[in-house]
Amino acid sequence: MKTLAQEAAPYGVRVLALAPGAVRMPINRSVWSNPTSLAGLLTKIPLGRMGETSDIANMVVFLCSDQASYVTGTTIYVDGAMTDYPEFAHRG
Repeated sequence: MKTLAQEAAPYGVRVLALAPGAVRMPINRSVWSNPTSLAGLLTKIPLGRMGETSDIANMVVFLCSDQASYVTGTTIYVDGAMTDYPEFAHRG
């Protein structure tokens, strides 16, 4: 990301990666439709809910907008803090 962003920036091209977390979709219906599985998953998401496709879409719209015109060379995590080691909240 960083190298490509450095190479593309002089041409006005921004380089970004989007890293979604657990998003409610048909492919993972077996998890979110089962109360026990869903409860187990939610313990791993500090925000306390699964993402929705609109959460991802909204970030993409923002990143493509002029409001994010100075953002490049990074990965944006849209995951409810799932990758922030939530087990630390429970003393690891």
